[in-house]
Amino acid sequence: MNGIVSMTKALEILLSISLIGSFYSVSVVAEPVNIVGDDNHPPYSYKENGQAKGIYFEIISRALQRMPQFNADIELYPWKRALMMSERLEADAIFPPHKFVKARPYLVAYSEPLLKETVTVFCNQASLSDEMRKAALTEDWVNAMSGAIFVVSRGVKMGSDAFWRAVEQGKIKAIEVAGPSESLKMLLKGRAHCHINDQMTMQWHIHQSEKASIKQLIKLRDITSSYSYLAVTAGLPTEQKNEFLAAFNHELNKMKQNGEVEEIITRYFNLDNKE
Repeated sequence: MNGIVSMTKALEILLSISLIGSFYSVSVVAEPVNIVGDDNHPPYSYKENGQAKGIYFEIISRALQRMPQFNADIELYPWKRALMMSERLEADAIFPPHKFVKARPYLVAYSEPLLKETVTVFCNQASLSDEMRKAALTEDWVNAMSGAIFVVSRGVKMGSDAFWRAVEQGKIKAIEVAGPSESLKMLLKGRAHCHINDQMTMQWHIHQSEKASIKQLIKLRDITSSYSYLAVTAGLPTEQKNEFLAAFNHELNKMKQNGEVEEIITRYFNLDNKE
């Protein structure tokens, strides 16, 4: 009888140890990571009828699904609010910022590049003078376009350093609006000369405008190409930050190599072409 009791107690102890071990492993494995993104940056990241969508959103979501050691969630907000949340350490990570290390010191580490974006100047051709058109072909196009009015998306610092220096010096006026759709409206109304944004972003918005309006706009020039990232804030402890980025980069690179990233991009633009 004593042998049976001892065996029962031993089993209870083993079960208790197993349950404690299971609880411990879950608490360690499921590390929470709060990620915020832009809710008005189609086709990359946006909301439609309250649902999160976009190329970046899908890439990051797929990668996270393959990282069970992290309990990550994604919420989309207006870009300026997402940046503020990151600065206040209310978010652990944000996408898709470009690298402005001095301007955003609260973003302490970056993933491998998500995609390469081409920064482009789109203009209302009727509002451009001949001098401005010629200026677009020169290396010194920023100074040559002194006096021009640019409309830019709030919180987005695309463009060259020379462009933003000209804005700070008052040579070029930059009007901030909520996003590319508002920028497009201002261009079509002739309230601004040009807009700087990613080429695919502008193509997305232009193709959703009236066909008659599209003829008013021209691509003036490409400025440069830059990369987008998933950036991590100081809200994550260093060890967790390193583990998270290593795991994310591993999954992202696999998706690039096996064609998943290209498939996501193609599908979004095929959907756009069907509308």
